[in-house]
Amino acid sequence: MYREPVIERLNDIVDAINFLAKNEVYDGNQLENLEKKLQETSEEAYNTLKQLDNKIGDLMNVAKELLMSEENNVANRRNSKII
Repeated sequence: MYREPVIERLNDIVDAINFLAKNEVYDGNQLENLEKKLQETSEEAYNTLKQLDNKIGDLMNVAKELLMSEENNVANRRNSKII
């Protein structure tokens, strides 16, 4: 199963934050760097989701057009049989 790389990075960052919390590391550069990476990666994930949403919308529009075209073809075949 395909997993989006940005989601994998988010999981890795959360694991690292959990590791620091488990070991009671609450200050220092490590936590600040992870916080910065988490923010950046969250923004990247949001942008990726927006792109996917746009692609889904485009595909839905194409599917609607194909369905309408097929329905028109069926109706035209029925009408030509009647005539």
